[in-house]
Amino acid sequence: IVWTAMPKVDWNAPGLYYLLKYREVPDGQFGDPERITDPAVDVFAIPNPGYYKLWEFQIRAGNDVDLGPESPLVRSYSGQDPPEGKPGNVQTGGATARTVELSWQPVTVTRGSVDGYKIYYWGESRLNARRRREIPAYASSVNVPGGTT
Repeated sequence: IVWTAMPKVDWNAPGLYYLLKYREVPDGQFGDPERITDPAVDVFAIPNPGYYKLWEFQIRAGNDVDLGPESPLVRSYSGQDPPEGKPGNVQTGGATARTVELSWQPVTVTRGSVDGYKIYYWGESRLNARRRREIPAYASSVNVPGGTT
């Protein structure tokens, strides 16, 4: 669960904290809210969330004076298992002065799905300027621009 930490200018009193409620849908009940006392924290991991299960969340901020309003109820699925392997048969194809074609065999997934791939690349003249390109899961090849590398 991720949220935007409240800027200090909006605290309105000392002692900012967050109260986070969560439950599994459809039959889970909200338990006691998690009290997060570090105002800089903006993430919480549900213990044992299960595989691809639907959850509901609500968060609100409080301080030494009072509580703020609750956020709208948000629904989200718990994470999937990571793929068991990596793309296979990665090959470079046609190359020009500014691009190179990459191709691969997609990852085999037994549970869940692959949301996409990330390709990191850099040129010889730009060793410190590594770039990243995100590729959709349905792709098995891409032309990667290299600029003036």
